[in-house]
Amino acid sequence: LGNARLTQEKVDGQDLLHIRAQESCAASWRTRALLERGQYRLEGRVRQQGVVLDEQDAKAGAGLRISRRKFSRKISGDMNWAATTFDFEVAEDQADMEIVCELRAKQGDVWFELGSLRLLRR
Repeated sequence: LGNARLTQEKVDGQDLLHIRAQESCAASWRTRALLERGQYRLEGRVRQQGVVLDEQDAKAGAGLRISRRKFSRKISGDMNWAATTFDFEVAEDQADMEIVCELRAKQGDVWFELGSLRLLRR
């Protein structure tokens, strides 16, 4: 939704997923995983610059999450490279889960370090 640019970049030897919002947008990189019942943690390194959230959008945020779930915390502004996590539970015997690297904001940039993204069973 909106005006966003998604690019895959290589910076200082690191593969990055980049989302740039030039006006209000909801944009994401996604992949799927078939998971068994249990507790999981999605983790990765994220950097953001100039992120301005829309207070009218209850789903606004930047970071990692699972589809149909809200961000665990909403971060705006600037953030240097930092480890980010998202904990969740699969209640069914098996579930097809969609993993999301997202920027949902009025403006800003967010980068995801592709090599750091991990899905761990807890």
